[in-house]
Amino acid sequence: MEVGESTVIITRNVRKDNTVHFKSNRYSVPVGTYTRQAIVHIHTTDHVLKICDPSTGEIIAEHSISQEKGRLVKNRNHSRERSKSLDLLRQELIALLAHDKATNYIDKVSKDYVRYRRDQFTLIKKVAQENKEWVHLALEKCIDENLYSANTFRDVVGFLKQTLPDQQLKIMEESDKIPVDIAVQARAMDQYLQLMGGKYDE
Repeated sequence: MEVGESTVIITRNVRKDNTVHFKSNRYSVPVGTYTRQAIVHIHTTDHVLKICDPSTGEIIAEHSISQEKGRLVKNRNHSRERSKSLDLLRQELIALLAHDKATNYIDKVSKDYVRYRRDQFTLIKKVAQENKEWVHLALEKCIDENLYSANTFRDVVGFLKQTLPDQQLKIMEESDKIPVDIAVQARAMDQYLQLMGGKYDE
């Protein structure tokens, strides 16, 4: 997509309800955009608003600019993903986590983020699929530290990948028991939490 001279480019945050604010109105983006694309560019020209990926220029959504105020301008196609029931997504996620505490963990996340359950489930699923070898320990750590959100689950996985030696991971995969030096790892996590200012909340 080429940006012409008449085009105005604005940076906006994607809201949790998968909308972008522009001149007193909200414009929809596809379900799941909030978890994948925190910041977008808005291009406006000839009464058309284009919401784009700032790194690639790809058009995420396109709308006619409303002259009214306080409106939600929505493309019905942006809600298609919701045809897949939340209950089915929940069951898939619990099976993917494969932990005896997975159900309680997911239900707690669901309760804490009622309006954004789908986004929460989708992000946890993505992280779990990409980091299968770390899921068990990350889930245990989240439960131990009372961290119930998709972002903290992702951050704990990232933290463990950076701080836990590969050799230690192999030992953990071969044993059902937590290693003897888990206290050292717990202290490291405490330091991590302190850096985040205590309990991480979205």
